[in-house]
Amino acid sequence: MDEHFKNQYQELLYQYLLEKDERQLFYAQQSSKKFIENNINPVDVLLLHLNSMKEKQDLPPLWDDSFTFFLEFMVQYNLVYERRKTLLSEQEKIETELSLAKSVQNSLLPDTENLSLPKDVDLGVISVAARKVSGDFYNIMSYNQRVEIAVADVAGKSIPAAMIMSMMQFAMESIEDCQQPHTVLELLNRFLYKKSEASMFVTMFWGEYYAPTSQFYYSNAGHEPALFYEAKKDQFTDLSTDGCALGLTTRYGYKTQSVQLEPGDFIVLYTDGVTESRDSESIDDNSILRHFLREINLTQSAQQIVEQLHQYILASNGLRITDDQTILLFRKN
Repeated sequence: MDEHFKNQYQELLYQYLLEKDERQLFYAQQSSKKFIENNINPVDVLLLHLNSMKEKQDLPPLWDDSFTFFLEFMVQYNLVYERRKTLLSEQEKIETELSLAKSVQNSLLPDTENLSLPKDVDLGVISVAARKVSGDFYNIMSYNQRVEIAVADVAGKSIPAAMIMSMMQFAMESIEDCQQPHTVLELLNRFLYKKSEASMFVTMFWGEYYAPTSQFYYSNAGHEPALFYEAKKDQFTDLSTDGCALGLTTRYGYKTQSVQLEPGDFIVLYTDGVTESRDSESIDDNSILRHFLREINLTQSAQQIVEQLHQYILASNGLRITDDQTILLFRKN
């Protein structure tokens, strides 16, 4: 410690012990700011105080021992206290970055309320993050008589997932119209394979509805199968095609298949956070969706169905969300 600070402290201390004047206490408060500005830690100040008192007069053994004990206590206390302050500061920075990432994510999601959809289409979607930033995302694009929908899950979470999501959103918007689903996935796959690290990949289900023929075309890149409900038959069917996740390899292609939609038919796209089982002995499939959809009034709007379905899912998991959850329901009225 610089002699200037030592002398200043001792002078204030000795004056106060002699005069007991409030001015010395005020000056001590002001002086402490200078100590902090010069990174003098509390342990050094305590040691300075103890040595200053010993220089002034002999301390009783009991007081001397108590100062020694307190000094040892403060050594570890100060280390932990400073480390805690650093961690809290870093946490605040991370929270700020996560808030920014969340804002970016929200800005990239489509505005479903202002979409111009064909008259025979009803659509509902809900997406809930397990943490501040989600690894799930969805996209909805409408072009006159065509509607393209996609639900995807980015490997990993937090800011890297948000960055991949923004990249994929940019890539999807740059793809020309009228591409078949398997072609879209091939283009996205090549883009992600070039632009991302090997550990980052995306699963995605891509669908396209063509209103004049009521045909729904779809392709899958390692994602959960879509759930297709046929109103006349009152039955559910899984929709899927072979295809690996996006960004892993360009060696394999994708396939497009289609189904005919009749009035009342709907298709549910979802992420694994919706269907994964909390019971380790259970298989993660969409049976829970089939079960709850049987209990829901399907004459409601698509958005109401999706919201009620999600509430059932939450209740079945004890209101815990351990993974990002996204559900998109597309229905022909």
